[in-house]
Amino acid sequence: MLFSRFIKDCKGMGTIEVVIIIAVLVALALIFKEFIIDLAKDIFSKIEQNAGSAVSGL
Repeated sequence: MLFSRFIKDCKGMGTIEVVIIIAVLVALALIFKEFIIDLAKDIFSKIEQNAGSAVSGL
Protein backbone atom coordinates (compact mmCIF):
# COMPACT_ATOMS: atom_id res chain seq x y z
CA MET A 1 0.00 0.00 0.00
CA LEU A 2 2.81 2.41 0.87
CA PHE A 3 4.68 1.37 -2.27
CA SER A 4 1.66 2.05 -4.49
CA ARG A 5 1.32 5.53 -2.98
CA PHE A 6 5.03 6.06 -3.65
CA ILE A 7 4.60 5.08 -7.30
CA LYS A 8 1.54 7.33 -7.78
CA ASP A 9 3.09 10.30 -6.00
CA CYS A 10 3.96 13.06 -8.46
CA LYS A 11 6.37 14.80 -6.10
CA GLY A 12 10.07 13.99 -5.94
CA MET A 13 11.70 11.35 -8.06
CA GLY A 14 9.61 9.49 -10.57
CA THR A 15 9.66 5.82 -11.40
CA ILE A 16 11.71 6.37 -14.53
CA GLU A 17 14.46 8.11 -12.58
CA VAL A 18 14.61 5.26 -10.06
CA VAL A 19 14.78 2.67 -12.86
CA ILE A 20 17.56 4.60 -14.60
CA ILE A 21 19.58 4.88 -11.37
CA ILE A 22 19.19 1.15 -10.70
CA ALA A 23 20.21 0.34 -14.29
CA VAL A 24 23.34 2.50 -13.99
CA LEU A 25 24.29 0.86 -10.69
CA VAL A 26 23.85 -2.62 -12.17
CA ALA A 27 25.89 -1.65 -15.24
CA LEU A 28 28.70 -0.29 -13.05
CA ALA A 29 28.65 -3.44 -10.95
CA LEU A 30 28.95 -5.58 -14.08
CA ILE A 31 31.75 -3.44 -15.51
CA PHE A 32 33.78 -3.46 -12.30
CA LYS A 33 32.79 -7.00 -11.24
CA GLU A 34 36.35 -8.40 -11.19
CA PHE A 35 37.67 -5.36 -9.32
CA ILE A 36 34.91 -5.60 -6.71
CA ILE A 37 35.49 -9.34 -6.22
CA ASP A 38 39.27 -8.88 -5.89
CA LEU A 39 38.80 -6.00 -3.47
CA ALA A 40 36.40 -8.02 -1.31
CA LYS A 41 38.77 -11.02 -1.27
CA ASP A 42 41.66 -8.76 -0.29
CA ILE A 43 39.69 -7.11 2.51
CA PHE A 44 38.48 -10.43 3.93
CA SER A 45 41.95 -11.98 3.75
CA LYS A 46 43.37 -9.03 5.70
CA ILE A 47 40.58 -9.38 8.27
CA GLU A 48 41.31 -13.09 8.59
CA GLN A 49 45.05 -12.47 8.99
CA ASN A 50 44.56 -9.83 11.69
CA ALA A 51 41.66 -11.49 13.52
CA GLY A 52 43.93 -13.35 15.93
CA SER A 53 45.79 -10.25 17.03
CA ALA A 54 42.55 -8.33 17.46
CA VAL A 55 41.07 -11.01 19.71
CA SER A 56 44.24 -11.52 21.74
CA GLY A 57 44.35 -7.81 22.51
CA LEU A 58 41.07 -7.97 24.44
